[in-house]
Amino acid sequence: MTDIRANLERVHERVARAAERAGRRAEDVLLVGVSKTVDVGRIRQAIEAGVPALGENRVQEARGKIAEIGGPSRGTSSGISRRTRCGTPSSSST
Repeated sequence: MTDIRANLERVHERVARAAERAGRRAEDVLLVGVSKTVDVGRIRQAIEAGVPALGENRVQEARGKIAEIGGPSRGTSSGISRRTRCGTPSSSST
């Protein structure tokens, strides 16, 4: 998990610098970790390391991962909202 925690810290530093350049506060930027094709063990490590939100672009994958991990405190779908083959729209949940 050390690599995830270290990577997350580097990303937060980059976000802070970018926010400063844009005249924004880093606290106003939501970092979303995209969990597409990532196994549940790594997702748990990312959550433990402090990733504040997770995104998944396939509703079916998100449902399975949420069932295994538990409901997220904050989540989002990545990409453009669209209908899947089963007709269920992908949507953001907060």
